Amino acid sequence: MSDDNSRREFLRRGAVAAAAGIVGGGSAAANGQDPPAAEAPPAEDRKASGAEATAAESSERLPEKFQEYSRYRPSYGGPPESDSYMGKLVPGLRASGLPPVRVEAPDLGKLPWKMVNGVKEFHIYCEHVRRELLPGNWMDFFGYNGSMPGPTIEVQQGDRVRFVVHNQLPEPTTIHWHGLELPVEEDGVPGLTQKPIPPGETYVYEFDLHQAGTFFYHSHMPMQEAFGMVGFFIIHPAVAHDPPVDRDFLLLFQNFRIDPNQTIPLASKSPAIRR
Repeated sequence: MSDDNSRREFLRRGAVAAAAGIVGGGSAAANGQDPPAAEAPPAEDRKASGAEATAAESSERLPEKFQEYSRYRPSYGGPPESDSYMGKLVPGLRASGLPPVRVEAPDLGKLPWKMVNGVKEFHIYCEHVRRELLPGNWMDFFGYNGSMPGPTIEVQQGDRVRFVVHNQLPEPTTIHWHGLELPVEEDGVPGLTQKPIPPGETYVYEFDLHQAGTFFYHSHMPMQEAFGMVGFFIIHPAVAHDPPVDRDFLLLFQNFRIDPNQTIPLASKSPAIRR
């Protein structure tokens, strides 16, 4: 049995055991006894977990509420070996063959671009950003284009892109394109593939995109990424994947400790902020 099949079998047996515990009640389990046969779910509420289930497996069928995933009613996601387990391969309502759906990152904008001689050109401003994380609790960050996290970069597989990076921070910076396969001189690692971009100066990255998927762009200088300099880099495939999805949301989690009595005084150190 392959590792994948072993994992599926382990998950299936775990789900079966959990279902049996819920259906059978707690009294027999508390006494270390098997639940009586009369407490098993009726035959019409059970079905084999796979089309090729053996006779032995047929005795371990799940109650109806565990049998399948439903987008229209509360459900438990189906047996783990099912393609629809927890809705993982349940198709959306959009027809196949349509262009990929645009992504949405709540509270974040999209990085604008313009076509320049066949290249999608973006301008990224590395700058001081101030955000209200909780009502009345403001914190200073480093970010991109007035946003923390940075605005989402959304492009297409096969695009050639150019990023003009303006460093408006009080210290040097770079941008690393996390997960992208590109020429090493465009990788944005200071001291290895390029010199850091000094405050007040501009640097240009340019490369082709042959991958598709969810990636990131972020600073590769000490503490800057942890301080907010990170954003999504989404490359849509040339042909949308099946099964299609109706909506595509992005969430980026990062933890900060907020002291309501003290903020980091970046504003007094930063150069003029672009508006």
